[in-house]
Amino acid sequence: MRTEPTAGVDLAQVTLRQSLIDEEVGELAAAARAGDLVEVADALADIVYVAYGTALVYGIDLDAVIDEVHASNMTKLGADGRPVRRADGKILKGPGFRPPDIAAVLAARPDPAPTAAESPTAAELPTAAESPTAAESCTAAGGPTGIGHPPVSGSSQPD
Repeated sequence: MRTEPTAGVDLAQVTLRQSLIDEEVGELAAAARAGDLVEVADALADIVYVAYGTALVYGIDLDAVIDEVHASNMTKLGADGRPVRRADGKILKGPGFRPPDIAAVLAARPDPAPTAAESPTAAELPTAAESPTAAESCTAAGGPTGIGHPPVSGSSQPD
């Protein structure tokens, strides 16, 4: 896992990550065509999971990038404060649109990882009974969608 953003990812990793994303998008399309809501939900979760893994490969703080894009998207409102939509429903850029400053997000230094002295001991960690469910954790995490963003560690390949 990289701790600094970089475009210098080896071609094999780039190819793998793109292949994984393409596979999941294909599964989403098939599930949508079949009208299978469970598989649509699974494919969407897998896309997000693979995207977070890909961000780790590039050393990108994807939560920060998503927050910046969300803030930008919220400026796509018309003078009346309502979204301006194209005939097909796509939201257009309003008069106050501000493009996302992703370069600034990438340049920002993340908080350093805690040292061993600052990390909790096993005795300080919550037990399984005290730990929130995944849904509670996501809701508590917040984020632009209200569902939070899952931490990703290790392999980002979905089941």
